[in-house]
Amino acid sequence: MSSETHGILRAKLMSQDGNEHLISTVLKFTSVKLLSAIVSIIVAIVTSQTFALNVYQTSFDSLSLGHTQPFPGSIGQDGWFKQAGDGTAYGEIENAISNSGGALHEFAPQTNPAGDQTIDQRSLEPLDVTLANNITLTVQFFAHTNNLSGTNAYDANFGVRGGPHPGFEIIAFGLGGGHFTPKSVTGVNVAASFFNGADNDQPLPLSVGQNLAWDSWHTLSLSINQLADRYISITVAGQSQDLSAYQPPRSFIDSLALRGQLIENISGQIVPSDSGGPKTDDHVYWDNPSLTVNFVPEPTTILMAILGISGGQLVCRRRRTW
Repeated sequence: MSSETHGILRAKLMSQDGNEHLISTVLKFTSVKLLSAIVSIIVAIVTSQTFALNVYQTSFDSLSLGHTQPFPGSIGQDGWFKQAGDGTAYGEIENAISNSGGALHEFAPQTNPAGDQTIDQRSLEPLDVTLANNITLTVQFFAHTNNLSGTNAYDANFGVRGGPHPGFEIIAFGLGGGHFTPKSVTGVNVAASFFNGADNDQPLPLSVGQNLAWDSWHTLSLSINQLADRYISITVAGQSQDLSAYQPPRSFIDSLALRGQLIENISGQIVPSDSGGPKTDDHVYWDNPSLTVNFVPEPTTILMAILGISGGQLVCRRRRTW
């Protein structure tokens, strides 16, 4: 309401009954409504603004070739280290099979016990993602087995984990195949789980990333909204699927089901399996992993914006003269 309108309203009211209190009440009510509308607009604008952070990205191209080593890893391998791998299992930076340059290769030999993981990991600067409205993990993968007629399960995984206790899953996906059916029939299948209110035992009903070709490169991008406690979407080989109806997995401490809130590491792994048939020599290659996080403003930022506009209104009201 303009100052001219305020003046006209005041004059009319005064000419009718001279009720100064009524004038103040009407104008105050108008100011409150105006302030409320402005605050609503400010909150909408501020909360719609996000800022993106590129947490980690590598092509492996410039990294030193060779097997990964136990923590802290080999010089020249950008902090990637061997977290697990017994017997003849290994992880390595190699350039024989890659999109271009280098790639992380992990090998799970059939001579190792079932479930004996090969894991390569890189520590990340701890990052609290409580207010993240978009966490996106993108990576390219290449799956290989020495026996496509094998009916045992193929089992590989790539993900980001961390706190409140080490190992809590933030965002991750798996690769599967075989499992009582020849791997040549199943192809490579992308998998991820969701929290159903009690556990993470149910897989997401994915329609993308299924029956993919072995010995070929594929690109996957998975996104979650940590703030809303929901998946966002998954894209594989250019095809996307909305996942916003599902909650990301929980980690459990005793009977408490908790979401991880602190990014601490990124890792790849592959596991030999005899589920469905005799074990095979299985390999997975990872390339061009990228982890980005979008944040919404902290509540204090929103509060300061509201207080700023409120303070401006108070100053204007104090300076207003009749």
